[in-house]
Amino acid sequence: MSYVTREGRAARQRAYWQRNKAKVRAAGMWSTAKRTGALAPWANRDAVEAVYAVAGAWCDAGVLADVDHIVPLKGETVRGLHCEQNLTVLPRRINRVKGNRVHHHGALSLPHSPQLTSIGK
Repeated sequence: MSYVTREGRAARQRAYWQRNKAKVRAAGMWSTAKRTGALAPWANRDAVEAVYAVAGAWCDAGVLADVDHIVPLKGETVRGLHCEQNLTVLPRRINRVKGNRVHHHGALSLPHSPQLTSIGK
């Protein structure tokens, strides 16, 4: 039984990760948010996982994407919560420019990104 050996377990874990990337990433962030007190009591785990699945679909389509907290969990002036209402998917380049700031849809001046224009096509 190969799953009994350390190598077998590692291979099964890698295979699980490959099949369930969004779920694993969502679970990791859920755990971090819970541990740090940033998990909203009303957060819906399935809805949060769905946001991570969208980011995964973007990556599968060739657009490097991140799940972003609209109001950062560790902002300078305000702290957001980890819940589906505070999550959005952004191209990685845009998310890096946004950094740890609150994004007021359209208020943040971002450089042109050819990736954004190709997503809808």
